[in-house]
Amino acid sequence: PVERRPVMIHSQLNKAISHALADMVERSQVWDADPELLRVYVAGRVVTMVPVQVPRLQWEAFGGTAAGLERIAEVMAMCGITDREPTEHGTLHAVAFLHEGWTVWPEPSMNDHHAWRRVQKMAADHRLYQHPDAVEVRACVAVDRDGWTYQAEHKRGHIGVVRRVMAPDDPETKAAGIVVEALDRMVTLLTGAALGPRPDARVQTGEMN
Repeated sequence: PVERRPVMIHSQLNKAISHALADMVERSQVWDADPELLRVYVAGRVVTMVPVQVPRLQWEAFGGTAAGLERIAEVMAMCGITDREPTEHGTLHAVAFLHEGWTVWPEPSMNDHHAWRRVQKMAADHRLYQHPDAVEVRACVAVDRDGWTYQAEHKRGHIGVVRRVMAPDDPETKAAGIVVEALDRMVTLLTGAALGPRPDARVQTGEMN
């Protein structure tokens, strides 16, 4: 099936970053791949994504993908790592995270509270792959120095990539959760940008491998 969802783009830079994430997701043809942490540099309207080398054993040693991302942010803070000088790729504007996981598609009706609670519990227990509507996904999430959040997601067996661009000051769309909070911390450390707080995490409908 082909998924089509309107994408609200608020600037040419937002659009360029959103497309870069979608290209990254589409180019990743191999499933069961290691997660990737990427620095996103901008020079004019040119977006360059540079991988940060994190071996698989390190992700596993940190306790898995989500815990690993948090731990990397902690290590960066302890080491005082920054990236504020112009490079051959431009200036660091965002940090992105490419990973695989599981979601439920189609999503339950918003009025079906029992179904939502079931999905939430299975995701929290890392058993979402056992759900009858479970679908494997590859997703790339990024946070930029202005507080914008980006997501590109491809569902295995589906055609196309669903893209989202979420404004920093819109409580209806602002993303929450362990991944974006870790990325917030990395962006703040690397660029010195002051990012606002995230809302409380919403119902969890996906999990990472």
